[in-house]
Amino acid sequence: MPTDPTVRIVWFEGRPHPVSAYPAGVAGGGTHWYVQTRDGEWHQVIRRSGDVTTKEDGARLESAIATWLEEYYTTGGGPPQ
Repeated sequence: MPTDPTVRIVWFEGRPHPVSAYPAGVAGGGTHWYVQTRDGEWHQVIRRSGDVTTKEDGARLESAIATWLEEYYTTGGGPPQ
């Protein structure tokens, strides 16, 4: 199984949110990026199109995660639809 430690930390509302393609405890990782919410749960956020290899790739990933987190916490902690 591929190993992929947390590749990013996205700060949202002053709190760190780990982002990974292969989060611990999630079967079948690698095809999507996942973010860990404050309750410790990992959530599938966006399809992975490859590795984060440039600053631009990282900025796009962080933006998508931040948008997802904003929607998640705005809707009362449920996954955005």
